[in-house]
Amino acid sequence: MRVKNWLSISWSVWLVLLFSGVAMGQQITGSTLPPGSGVDLPLGEWKTFTAEKGNFSVLLPGEPRTRLQEASGIKWYVFELYTRQRTFTISYLEFSSQAPSAKAMIAAARSGMLEVKDAKLINERPVELGSYKGQEFAVQTPKGLAHVRCLVDGSKAYQVGITLHNKTDEAKEARAFLDSFKLIPPAKGKK
Repeated sequence: MRVKNWLSISWSVWLVLLFSGVAMGQQITGSTLPPGSGVDLPLGEWKTFTAEKGNFSVLLPGEPRTRLQEASGIKWYVFELYTRQRTFTISYLEFSSQAPSAKAMIAAARSGMLEVKDAKLINERPVELGSYKGQEFAVQTPKGLAHVRCLVDGSKAYQVGITLHNKTDEAKEARAFLDSFKLIPPAKGKK
């Protein structure tokens, strides 16, 4: 039960971070950007970011800030990049013990998203990536439109999200970011 509660809280915190990046982006003026910030490059200039330990790659307009939190046998890795127009967040959870079911993790992500003040679920659909099953959500808040993919397989769960600041329709950048997320095999001798 403790793991399940922590999981629900971690998904909720992840979403608050995603949406708070929107608030942070709206307050940015001049040339001052928070750590882990990038510029709003055209999509054609984005580069592939690879997290070898996380076993994934994704297109980004800059290098993300990385951090790790641990609690109740769960490691939570977060990669964040803020620009003036978008907030990018990729995270994954690693469970050292029995992970909750994929269904429970997706339900926790969905309920966490809807706990954000004035959040409205616009769309959701099932997604798959290799052996990972999951759900994709579009959530509108007063601070922006977030597109989030949750993917789960055994003892690992990924969340990939982008918030478009003050935009209510899906931009091609959101789709390109989500679709660029790829799982990569671990390096030989590593897990």
